[in-house]
Amino acid sequence: MNYQKFSENIHILTNNLDRKKTEVEIIWTAGGSFFEQESDRGRKHLMEHCIASRTKDMDFKAFQDFQFRESLMLNAYTGPLTMGMEASGHSQDFEKLLDIALETAFTPTFDQTILDQEKEIVLREISERRGDPNYRLHFEVMNQIFTKESYEVHQTLGDSQTVAIGQLEDFTRLHLENLKTSPVLICCYGGGVKTDLIQTKLQKILDQKNLQINNLLETKNKKPINYSISSQFQDFQKKAIISELAHKHCEINLYIPFKTTFENRPATKIFEELYLKFYGKVYDRLRNQLGLVYSLHGSFESSIDCLYINLACEIEHIEKILTEIKATFSNFEENFDQQKLNELKNVIIKKVEMTMDSPSNSINMTKSILTKYNTPETLEEYEQKLKKVSKNEIKKNYNQIQNNFKNSKLVLVSKNPKIQEVLDSYEI
Repeated sequence: MNYQKFSENIHILTNNLDRKKTEVEIIWTAGGSFFEQESDRGRKHLMEHCIASRTKDMDFKAFQDFQFRESLMLNAYTGPLTMGMEASGHSQDFEKLLDIALETAFTPTFDQTILDQEKEIVLREISERRGDPNYRLHFEVMNQIFTKESYEVHQTLGDSQTVAIGQLEDFTRLHLENLKTSPVLICCYGGGVKTDLIQTKLQKILDQKNLQINNLLETKNKKPINYSISSQFQDFQKKAIISELAHKHCEINLYIPFKTTFENRPATKIFEELYLKFYGKVYDRLRNQLGLVYSLHGSFESSIDCLYINLACEIEHIEKILTEIKATFSNFEENFDQQKLNELKNVIIKKVEMTMDSPSNSINMTKSILTKYNTPETLEEYEQKLKKVSKNEIKKNYNQIQNNFKNSKLVLVSKNPKIQEVLDSYEI
């Protein structure tokens, strides 16, 4: 994997491998829906549907015929933070893919006919997703845990009424805004990738004198590449959420304060495997030995500075489960196995090496670290850090969890009102 900072706000990541498939991805790191004004809610999602549907020289039908004939695929996506273009095809067509991705990312052509068509599709998407019980339950829960400005409560789909009156001029304005505020990542991986060709074509685009490129090159309004949206908990320590959309059993959500940093990331990865994955201490005790949970997920979430543990169980087992989790994080020496650490590091290294078989994975990891910490760490560098994780590093993470357990936030979710009685009787 190769990384180059092409200019102050343009980054190139490439991974050229012996593959027949090649992929190009161009990302505006601050182009997502979270940055919309209230009067634009959902219009970036609508723009995403339209931006990859034609080029300057090919209308919708001609462009579809071209993609079919050449076995190419162009797509776009919108997230809370990012918006991106994706193009994929055969390695011998890398230059064609690159040309299409660069044009649609930097100088797109918007079309009224396409807007009319995609507007109806986006409105159906909004209606269908908001009618999905799982989707509704998720945001019902998030809205009772986090403040309204938080990342976790944001819905990328947007507002139907705002989308319904969206116009082409909105796209032009929003696209210029993306170019003005976003650092750009250009990621190319697979067969036929030529870094010098990317540089040449990119420089040719930057040499153009037009409004889009001027916005792209402007630096004073750019958000940092590692811009993050902080999420704030509402003021509570424990909460029962009773909803008709929930299951009759209980979902336990436990948030233990924990600060993830660039430096302790490798140790947190090993820690997750030692304690929270399917052969880890917590999972093995609750699932395999005691049979108290249907499912368990645990991860360190940097966006909320917590170790987040999510479990599904019967209501009568809630207190026992929480007691077992607390006990697991109450005595390090009793709940640490040096042999497992040694074995696990070897397992993790194998997983990393298998990950390297996929052209996209090494790029995706570097991209993730770059946009979180403004540091272009490679998968190989990360692998070396995993090998060096020590007992003391695991203990530091453990101690942070143990010391902060009393400040945890506990949320129980069920359609059964009995969870309120259980919650009232339990002391964190």
